Amino acid sequence: MVTGSAGAVGNALTSNPLVRKLSFTGSTEIGRQLMAQCAQDIKKVSLELGGNAPFIVFDDADLDKAVEGALASKFRNAGQTCVCANRLYVQEAFTTACRKAAAGGGKAAARRWPAKRRHHRAAD
Repeated sequence: MVTGSAGAVGNALTSNPLVRKLSFTGSTEIGRQLMAQCAQDIKKVSLELGGNAPFIVFDDADLDKAVEGALASKFRNAGQTCVCANRLYVQEAFTTACRKAAAGGGKAAARRWPAKRRHHRAAD
């Protein structure tokens, strides 16, 4: 995984002759650009594009399980999966309770992030 400015990272990877293959998970628009850049040097490309997954919670759901599932989906693999939830729809009567539970779960995940060397990932 490489992080940084999308344009700078993309250009560095696609223009470097030592890079023979590029794997990318993200939007179709950026995937199209990366594929075009890789085509110039005939680099191998693996693309997982267009994931736009909602997470839906109805008021008869088990709140703890719903929040746990939403956080696991959002933070799995640092959010770099095609099924990573990118928006949360909650039935109106349930929004306050769900918001409070999600905020608590997000703070707990942040506390587990590798501030301590024994932790290797956040939410699981």
